[in-house]
Amino acid sequence: MKENKILTHYVFPTVLLLALSPQLFAAGVGGKQIKCWTTEDGVTECGDSVPPQYSQQGFARYNDKGQRVGDVERAKTKAEIDAIKYAAQQKEEEALRRQKQAEDDRTLLLQFAREEDIQVQREARLKSIDSVEESINSYISSLQKNLADLQKNLADAEKNPNVKQIEKDRARQNLESVERRIADSQKTLREKQQEKVTVNKQYDEYLLRFRDIQTRLIKQQDEGDAPTEQAGNTNTAPKQ
Repeated sequence: MKENKILTHYVFPTVLLLALSPQLFAAGVGGKQIKCWTTEDGVTECGDSVPPQYSQQGFARYNDKGQRVGDVERAKTKAEIDAIKYAAQQKEEEALRRQKQAEDDRTLLLQFAREEDIQVQREARLKSIDSVEESINSYISSLQKNLADLQKNLADAEKNPNVKQIEKDRARQNLESVERRIADSQKTLREKQQEKVTVNKQYDEYLLRFRDIQTRLIKQQDEGDAPTEQAGNTNTAPKQ
């Protein structure tokens, strides 16, 4: 056993360390708990305090009877700490996702009792949009007829030297106003057409989710019934 003069610690081969007698531990450190660590050369050293250069890499603790009473893990690197934080964050996000899915599932089942209910509501939404589209198309058609008349009137006014400029300007303003209303109505019509696409996509998702929920509920029910059936079969006397 070699004593280090700088710190109160001792150098042991690993195999020898495991075979040390309680008396040697007690004698070496005055009955105090000792700590054992490994140097960069792979040598096991022991003492009542860990040198600063090894304090972050972990060490074992022994009592005065030579019994290993615990370990201090090495300090984690920044990359390891970041990985632990990331894993915890992912776990939390997954828990929130599952919670939200459960809430959405309950809402969907309260809204629809059958697949047919989803289709009925889809068709009602689409029919409502179709009705609005029909009104917009009728309005655009009326505006286009009005626009044609205004264009003809303005063209005639431009050719007629007896028509005052203020009247020509007023006719041009009326024409531009109708053109703006047509453009606005056509924009609204495109939005309604896109709304139909969105509604169909929404109810397709409702349908897929509803089927998925039903499949999971059936699976859970089957898993819950399986032990009961097995127990019933166990208790049933065999047929003679």
